Amino acid sequence: MNRLLQFLSLSNTSIGVQLSALAGVPIVCLLAIVLGTSFVERQGAEIRAERENLGTALEYLAKSEGNLLVVQQSISSLVLDRDPNAIAAYDSAINQTIGALEIVGESLSGLGKAEGLAEIQAAVQAHKLEMGRLASVSEKLGFSEDEGKEGELRSAVHGIEKL
Repeated sequence: MNRLLQFLSLSNTSIGVQLSALAGVPIVCLLAIVLGTSFVERQGAEIRAERENLGTALEYLAKSEGNLLVVQQSISSLVLDRDPNAIAAYDSAINQTIGALEIVGESLSGLGKAEGLAEIQAAVQAHKLEMGRLASVSEKLGFSEDEGKEGELRSAVHGIEKL
């Protein structure tokens, strides 16, 4: 714009000088357009990357939620039904949850939005540890009346009854 104003104010200069002053105007405009376009493209790429990171985080959070439902069902099956297969189902689901939360953390940390996730991951790890203890006790007690300590106790009672 300054060059255009210069051009208009140069009434007593030669035509050649005036044309050279005016020639700079399109170059400056073109440069502004190129710089503006590259800025918009860069901003667009950043927005697409953020959207992709958020999409990944949401996808793996949904997977975690589904896995946690399996975890809950496995605990019920172990405690209420004394199902020995519940331990393997629990281990698979909790390990998938831990893996999914790691991916969520990677996706959100790039966006600076991963606060609180470490606490959730620590709670899931603590849950896994406590479930391991419960599974160990369940195995010792036995999954049916003929297995483990309950089976031993039952056999002892039947032995006493025979006397």
